[in-house]
Amino acid sequence: MRLLRLKGLRMRLKTTICRGIFALLLILGTISGAAESRAADRCISWSEARSAGLIDKFSLRPASDIKTRVESRYGGKVVSFQICQLPDGLIYKLAVFRSNGNVLFVTEPAEPKE
Repeated sequence: MRLLRLKGLRMRLKTTICRGIFALLLILGTISGAAESRAADRCISWSEARSAGLIDKFSLRPASDIKTRVESRYGGKVVSFQICQLPDGLIYKLAVFRSNGNVLFVTEPAEPKE
């Protein structure tokens, strides 16, 4: 009887330790994901970028050119357009609503006017 009780205690202890480790990993993953997200969230809409003078400062191509190219490439309608600053430069983040009802998220490098 005592042996069964010890096995039960060991099993509960192992389960508790495993759950604790899992919770710790989950918390650490959430924290590191939030830090990455904050770094990647340096995004503003095209109109905000235009108002801030970033379009002229970086000589970026017109939004209509980018939207047309992405819509024809992916077969849908651009419903969201952002400019994001990364450590190595600017990118465009676009959300494309496709004819099948899905939303496709597209990232394109920001290109200067030719």
